[in-house]
Amino acid sequence: MADVDPKLGELIKKRRLARRLTQEEAAEMIGCHSQYYTQRAHHNAHPNGLADSVR
Repeated sequence: MADVDPKLGELIKKRRLARRLTQEEAAEMIGCHSQYYTQRAHHNAHPNGLADSVR
């Protein structure tokens, strides 16, 4: 995976919390398993669709 700005994880969390969503709810909205979402959020990885889904 390409290097990603370390602030991406912060942005995802900020947008998720602004919508008052749990990680599980956000994962369901974008169609991935909650464990996958959590792992990506904590490692600031950029899987397809994750960053775009929280805009």
